[in-house]
Amino acid sequence: MILCIVIGGILAVVVLVVCVYKAATPRRRYNEITNVSFIAPEIPFGQTFHKVETLLAKPMGETSIFIDVPRLATKLIVKVEGKTVIEGPEILKRHDKEQYSIELTLKETVSELIRIFDGAELSRKFSEKFEETFKYITTKSEGDCAMFFKQLCYSVFTEDAMTLFVMKTFTQGLFASAVEYMMPLRTKHRYHDGYSGWNVQVEINGDHVSVIHKKGETSYKADAFDFEWCLTYGMSLSKKRITDMELKIINTQFRNYSNDLQLDFLAYVEKINREAHSEGLN
Repeated sequence: MILCIVIGGILAVVVLVVCVYKAATPRRRYNEITNVSFIAPEIPFGQTFHKVETLLAKPMGETSIFIDVPRLATKLIVKVEGKTVIEGPEILKRHDKEQYSIELTLKETVSELIRIFDGAELSRKFSEKFEETFKYITTKSEGDCAMFFKQLCYSVFTEDAMTLFVMKTFTQGLFASAVEYMMPLRTKHRYHDGYSGWNVQVEINGDHVSVIHKKGETSYKADAFDFEWCLTYGMSLSKKRITDMELKIINTQFRNYSNDLQLDFLAYVEKINREAHSEGLN
């Protein structure tokens, strides 16, 4: 009996010590990086360009089009010879009160993209297969849009489809290459997704296609700065390859940010805008 009491007393002390330690230990918080002694190494823009070329050559199953295209369809703007032919935000607005507004916007935007790049017959096939694949819309049940879009793409596209080639330039994987290129700026002047979101515009002029990503960023420091940056891919339809690529920082707005930091930020901007183009690389 005495032995049981002693053991019980020891266990109680151990439990008490553990509880006190846990209460005294601060919880880990995952916030922005505050140590700026580390600055990301600079990457030559040519390396970024060739990484994009490599990613673009991957088969669709090794890309993120099944996730990114449904997400960006609602923001996509497409112009042919200066005339707007697809306006994702307006299509979404038409379906805004419907339960499956994202899926219906995806159907309309991709169907029209296919008509432009691969013809009316494949566009009709896509629309028909859409109805067969997205059965949860008909049954008014739940479904994973990305998963069903993946099934649909495999039943409609071959790897040489021009629409597939263009949609690959919408993916976050290609976009991430530019984000990596800008890491020295980001580690020195900390910022995160900002006020204007992520938007994509496609401009088609004859054989040449421009895919323009625009993204807004804002400072972690309250009310310090905002800016936008544009990543533009120029592509040849006949050659089915990227012919040029450019990154520009635009619309920088400073507020509560010291003059020294503003000058340092603008030096980064000037360097990026001067060097981030693929002229002479391909």
